[in-house]
Amino acid sequence: MYTERQLDRMLGKLKRLEEMLEPKLFTVVDTVSMGAFQTDGCHHSVPDERCFAECEDGTVFEGEGIYCWFRGEYTVPQALEGKTLFIYPRIEGYEGMLWVDGKPYGNFASKIIEGSHGNHYCDMLRQKVRAGERIDIALEYYANHYIKGTQPFKIEAQETYEIVYHPVDICLKDEELAEFYFDLKVSNEMVRALEEKSFRRAAFVRALLEVHGLISYDFENEDKDIFREQMRQADRILKGLNMPLWQ
Repeated sequence: MYTERQLDRMLGKLKRLEEMLEPKLFTVVDTVSMGAFQTDGCHHSVPDERCFAECEDGTVFEGEGIYCWFRGEYTVPQALEGKTLFIYPRIEGYEGMLWVDGKPYGNFASKIIEGSHGNHYCDMLRQKVRAGERIDIALEYYANHYIKGTQPFKIEAQETYEIVYHPVDICLKDEELAEFYFDLKVSNEMVRALEEKSFRRAAFVRALLEVHGLISYDFENEDKDIFREQMRQADRILKGLNMPLWQ
């Protein structure tokens, strides 16, 4: 029987495990070289490739309300044949939009910081790619304006208006790890959100106790096959919590 203090420590360890797993969701497999083009926001489609100049890591674009477009082409290597590719820009800016083959395809919202990332930081690029396939990639970033946000009484002025270019990575997603990560994340959040004496919360706590006794917290030094099997068993436990919310 766990005391409340022991239970809090156990739940804290599982929360820490969640945070340790999050950076492992995506593996960098390649990098895209991008050209840059600073503008005032008048473009509503990807600018002509003749507008772009070479851009180096660390290049800073400054100015209130400015936009900066980055554009590059990625050719799929043989090693990634049939994979689903994701794009992870390291660019610093208030927010950005992804364009693929000239069409809007997703967004990056680094203005909302959770842990080390923004709310949307790695978007799917293309599924089941073919070796030799060429993908035209453009990123439109915004440097922010004088009073950021949309709250009517928010009056704190923005101090800097910068977009800083850093490499744009091509990634693969660990789908199995992601399944476990999000099930663990939701379970941890449910324990914190539900009434302390509710049966629903008790079910989540029991499941997390099982996961705690099963999973290796030192997964970096654990045999990879052993940890994968632990993770699969733990995820089956968490998926078994699919019950009506009113219980």
